[in-house]
Formats: sequence, structure tokens, C-alpha cells
Amino acid sequence: MADNGILLKEYELCEEQSISIGHEIWLATTIFLTVSVMSLTGLIYGAMTSNIFSKGNVDTPPQIVTIMILVGIVVVGIGIGISLWWWIQWIKRMQFLTRINYARMHEIEGCLGMYKNWLAYGFDLKNNPSAYRDSFCELPKELKEKINTLDKNVQYASPAGFRGLIRMAWTMIGVWGVFTIIVLFLIILTAIG
Repeated sequence: MADNGILLKEYELCEEQSISIGHEIWLATTIFLTVSVMSLTGLIYGAMTSNIFSKGNVDTPPQIVTIMILVGIVVVGIGIGISLWWWIQWIKRMQFLTRINYARMHEIEGCLGMYKNWLAYGFDLKNNPSAYRDSFCELPKELKEKINTLDKNVQYASPAGFRGLIRMAWTMIGVWGVFTIIVLFLIILTAIG
């Protein structure tokens, strides 16, 4: 069996990495969503204030200018959609690494008689759909008693962080997809008309 000091150090490293991953994810999320929204807003503003609608005096025929702007919007939209897909894959990898860290922390807690992460895990098992209630029954009796005692004084919050981020990313992909389809439709109408 490993020395308690070594286990505690490994526990701290797992916890630090999990916290670091959380910070990285939220920083990347903030930057990416800000850039996506600003790009969408900028493209809409640029299209609205250009000669697409005003048909002002320019050397290039208005239909060509319109098509050029709309094609630019489609290219940016597709680029952001692909970037969002890659971002989702990265979030899933970070979620996987976090789960591994917490699994190892659970093992270490079991060896050292600690309960920090086991309590959170137990609350998740107890408060999730009936499919997970059997897993709660398999927890050690002492841990279930601690959870049941705390449950009277603590309001439960589900672990929806990663799922929420992935939903945000899919929402942004959907918004960009709809916007790109509308712009493609406008390109076709401009080319015909």
C-alpha cells in the first residue's frame, strides 16, 4: 500500500488539475462565444449598412457586391460552425479527464477514509433518475448515513456544467446554421433577380 503522504499529494494534484480544467473550459467558452456573437453581429451590421439594401453608386454591379458579401458571410458561418464542433470535442475530452481525476480521488478517499468527493458523488446518485438509485444503495452504509443527514440541511444542485456548455455550443451551431441557410437563400435570390 502506498504511503499516506504520497496519496495525499496525488489527491492534491488530481484536484488541482480538475480545477485548472474548469478554468480553461470557462475561459475558452467565454472567448469563443464572445467572438461568435461579435462576428454574427458584425456581419449582420455590415450587410445592413452596405449597399446591399441601398444600392448606392459603385463601380461594381450591386448584385455582384451582394453576392460577394453574402458568400463572405456563408464562409465565416461555416468556419465558426466547424470551430464550434471542434470546441465540443475538446470539451468532451476535458470532461473525460475530469472524470478520471475524480475517479482516482474517490479511490484515494477510500484508502484514507476521506469523504469530500464521495459525498458529492453520493448526492448525485441519490438525486438522479431512478436508474441510478440502485448505485446509491451500493454505497457504504456510513456514507449513506452522512448523505442522508446532510440532505436535510443542504439544497442539492445537479452537475450540469459540461452538459450546459455542450448545449450552448450546439445552440451556437444551430444559430449559425440557420443564419447561413438564410444567407444562401439570399444569394440565390440575388443571383436570380
